[in-house]
Amino acid sequence: MGWWCTLSVSIEIRRGGNIEKDIAQILDENPELNRPEPGKDALDYAKSLRSLAEDSVPAFVCHFYNTHFAHAAGGRMIGKLIADKNFDGRTLEFYKYNGEPKELLEGVRKEIDILATNWDEEGRESCLSETGNAFKGAGTVLQNLK
Repeated sequence: MGWWCTLSVSIEIRRGGNIEKDIAQILDENPELNRPEPGKDALDYAKSLRSLAEDSVPAFVCHFYNTHFAHAAGGRMIGKLIADKNFDGRTLEFYKYNGEPKELLEGVRKEIDILATNWDEEGRESCLSETGNAFKGAGTVLQNLK
């Protein structure tokens, strides 16, 4: 069992299943479109995340935290703009949560804080120093969407 199993609230903020529903619906409504394949950079980022999850929990948590908090904060505003412009205001599943995102993220933040209490100075520094890579990796994924 992985360390992420200790983050019970994180289950409520997972977005993978929701975005799969959106993709399926968009492709169904637009048969001329094909599902895009992830680019090399996005695949490399995913591979590095899997490696971090095994090798450095604190470094991986930095990516986890930044990704989920970004999607739930600014991402929801972007989602509204996209929905208004492209989907007649229909909220995509990706932006729907089982509960209030602010409350869910507060629960995740608390769980991460508890997890981090067991980190030594090296672990805390690993998490902190990974911040730039987390933003770079997120940017890589966004570039894939062009």
